[in-house]
Amino acid sequence: MMAYKYPYIVPAAGITELRPITGDDELDYGVELGLKGHDLLGFDWNLSTVYGGDNSRISIRDVVNLGQLARTGYSPSKFWDYTQKNTQWTNNLDLRRGFKIWSMPVSLAFGGEHRLDSYQIVSGNPESYLDGGPVEHAGIPPQSAGTWYRNIYSAYVDATIRPTSKLSIDVAGRYEYYTDTDNTENGKLSARYDFTNRFALRGTIANGFRAPTLQESHFSRLNIFAGTGSVGGQLPVESAAARSLGAQGLKPERSVNASAGFTMEPVRGLHVETDVYQINLRDRIVQGGTVRGAQALDAIRSFGFDVSPSATNAAASSAYFLSNGASTRTQGLDIKADYLLRLHDYGNVALMAAFNLNRTRLHHNGISTIGKPLLNEQTIGYITTATPRSKIILNALWTIGRFDVNVRQSRYGETTNMMTFQDWTPSSATCPGGGAARYSTSCFGQFKNSPRWLTDLEIGYKITSRVHASIGVNNVFNVRPRRLPGNLVPAGGSMYDQFSNQVPFTGGYYFGRISASL
Repeated sequence: MMAYKYPYIVPAAGITELRPITGDDELDYGVELGLKGHDLLGFDWNLSTVYGGDNSRISIRDVVNLGQLARTGYSPSKFWDYTQKNTQWTNNLDLRRGFKIWSMPVSLAFGGEHRLDSYQIVSGNPESYLDGGPVEHAGIPPQSAGTWYRNIYSAYVDATIRPTSKLSIDVAGRYEYYTDTDNTENGKLSARYDFTNRFALRGTIANGFRAPTLQESHFSRLNIFAGTGSVGGQLPVESAAARSLGAQGLKPERSVNASAGFTMEPVRGLHVETDVYQINLRDRIVQGGTVRGAQALDAIRSFGFDVSPSATNAAASSAYFLSNGASTRTQGLDIKADYLLRLHDYGNVALMAAFNLNRTRLHHNGISTIGKPLLNEQTIGYITTATPRSKIILNALWTIGRFDVNVRQSRYGETTNMMTFQDWTPSSATCPGGGAARYSTSCFGQFKNSPRWLTDLEIGYKITSRVHASIGVNNVFNVRPRRLPGNLVPAGGSMYDQFSNQVPFTGGYYFGRISASL
């Protein structure tokens, strides 16, 4: 996989254009073995073991190491930055049986799981991290590399009962023990009542838990912004360098969520589903504790990154770490409807419409160990307004004979982010509260991505009863997000808001595929 970057111009080094290309040579692998049987003390049983992993070798080419070039007069043009390896080994035993209590049907399931997680960072070649590293991003030095493990043991029980033919109740509980973080007890209660064959009410309340991943705890990164004299680094939250900026060890995320809704068939063939939901998320893991200036550079250097040749602009340089920086509440509404339109000699058209409306609010902003808020106005926007509050999907699939045509129209609502003032911002510009606006972490430029419609089209043909071929286009009209104004575009960075979760900036995507079933 390749990622192409915008060209750099470095007049001070006599470089008129650099076009960095980041490469990711990725290898995924996995193997699964399972056994199952019946009548183990009346239970059906399933025993499985799964082992899998992912190796990513990150490199960059068509760039130079400016520090090495200045020191020796030579620099390679391709660098191996680092390799990261993730593996997971999971073992499960599940048992299930159905029985009756006073003529009431009951389905009971329980079991246990063991999982071994591992994460490894292998440092890159020396030219990638010495003398400031190459333009765009530096490699990971040996002191940042390492291997980390953890074991997780869990047990669960799940029971479904039907007190009447119309009422179904599901109760579940799970306990998990982590060797590197807090343990958890989770539960779920859900119910469904079918008033008629065409109308039913349903509801669920549950709590959840997500432990920080090994990557979130140990990954580091250093970006080099050629021509600006600035760098930006992510420091592992467990490191002394991050702790000097106010970091503390990550805790698990915990949630409480509730939903309620109904399903109905108002006329034959028309199915409608509606749900409202609320998710309270505590200790959410987010980017927090962003620090700019000399303090950030000192922390980056203390961690082991060699930034002296490239970091000449302390005011524009920054460092950050991940944190349990937020508690949020998300409320939303989902509506979905589908209908099969039968046209007899002209085939069938499957119609589908879906609508989502949601809102996320910040309820708590964490405080670092040095007494500073973990989130500023910009990072608050990343978790509250960077995702569209509304989304509409309209889909029509027409099938006639061996042919099929699928048309999908999607509308993504507005997103809003607070952007950093960049190099084209006048140096004389100041924040309302004082201080330079350029590179500020206290005042920002608001940027809105206006709503966008995307159109997708796919045409297929059934070659045989088991083989299907199709060609198509995602984003037929090559719709892209709004472009940032010049004063908000980072040097060498994208002209689009990279933190918006709206439409992609890659434009149209053309494809052809063949699928076969056995």
